[in-house]
Amino acid sequence: MALDPRLNAYREDLADARLRGRVAASRFVEGRPARVIAGRIPVRRAPAAEAPLDTYYHYGEPVLVFEKAGGWAWCQSLKDGYIGYIDESQGAIGKPAEATHVVATMAMSATSNASRSPSAPRRIPRISSRRWAPMFTPSPI
Repeated sequence: MALDPRLNAYREDLADARLRGRVAASRFVEGRPARVIAGRIPVRRAPAAEAPLDTYYHYGEPVLVFEKAGGWAWCQSLKDGYIGYIDESQGAIGKPAEATHVVATMAMSATSNASRSPSAPRRIPRISSRRWAPMFTPSPI
């Protein structure tokens, strides 16, 4: 049974090292970790803007990059496994960036009004405790 080339990184000239012994290729490489730094990146079947679109990678999505050439990167999503070509200016190659800031925000939590009678006073949402979330600023390629 043949492997699906949309979900398994292999071509005649290059393949994912994890597929050694399962597919024929001139050379095998380890994918380099990367992270998507654009809101939504089109993933194409070939390294050309007019090539058919297979899916999208989304901001923050981890990917493996197997090859960079001619302004395109041949990648595999670590989220859903899809493989294709992206414009390499839209991916940050290497270790994901460390958190650079702590952002504090006040969260609102609405109390349930489902069981109140029509004559009962309305409840006003109250402010709950602070929530802290680390954020990172991706570095360019």
